[in-house]
Amino acid sequence: MGGGVIGLSLAYELANHGATVQIIDCGPIGREASWAGAGILPPANLATAIDPLDRLRALSHQLHREWAVRLREETGIDNGYRECGGLYLARSLGEAASLHAFAALLRDIEIEIERLSLDELVELEPALSEIATDQLKAAYSLPGEAQLRNPDHLRALKLACERHGVTVRTACEAIGFNCTNGKMTGVRTNLGLLPADRYCITSGAWTQRLLMGLGI
Repeated sequence: MGGGVIGLSLAYELANHGATVQIIDCGPIGREASWAGAGILPPANLATAIDPLDRLRALSHQLHREWAVRLREETGIDNGYRECGGLYLARSLGEAASLHAFAALLRDIEIEIERLSLDELVELEPALSEIATDQLKAAYSLPGEAQLRNPDHLRALKLACERHGVTVRTACEAIGFNCTNGKMTGVRTNLGLLPADRYCITSGAWTQRLLMGLGI
């Protein structure tokens, strides 16, 4: 339930493992938060990640690199994945203090981050020359940061899902659930009841409302 980047990614992976999958979405596929995201993929280090969220980000960082190649081979669509690095800038003393602390945190988990002089910054990005001297208090380079182009990534995922037999139904809104003896037996939608063996609720901002119907 939900055809954003999480729903599409799960459907793609499940279909690759032989599952029969159907995606439903109340609107067009991937046109909510997934469409609006900036596509910035922060660096991570699985070897030093302890917190579950850090480990998830580290695994995701590895998979994005692999998936970009796989999706391009399967669909012909370049999702814009680039390991381009990132520049982090501070324009006030407060921002600079936060940026220094952020750099220290990354170094603690062995993620490369480099403080730049203003000359080094302008050499990397000449467009910052007009503000570097007067407005910037600190600058860092984060070489492990990557990016992708959200609309292209979603387009590639949707096509790959369809080529692996995933059924995609738009304008199909989940309204509630049928349950018997504590087990979900169907999703009630505006297009009728949809039964399944397993259900994934990947509805973003609508997930809480749906889960409340299950007492979660």
